[in-house]
Amino acid sequence: MTAPVAAEPPRNIVLILADDFDRADTTLHGKTSLYETPNIERLDAHGMTFSCAFESPIISPTRASIMIGQNSARYGMTVQVAHLEVER
Repeated sequence: MTAPVAAEPPRNIVLILADDFDRADTTLHGKTSLYETPNIERLDAHGMTFSCAFESPIISPTRASIMIGQNSARYGMTVQVAHLEVER
């Protein structure tokens, strides 16, 4: 007979998706005089960091890539899904 195994608490996932954000924009990968990011450092210290993800510079292909797990060039979405007309 085996001993009962204690159930692990559910894990949380934090996805930070930001415009014009680079590895150099936090203090995780070295010191910077431009920013202080203690909360991101704390998340990194108590969890796991996925540090190599690059996607499209526009949001529609990026969102789709997150949902389907493929690069935007692979599934053919390289432009914004909906274009809004600019009033002139």
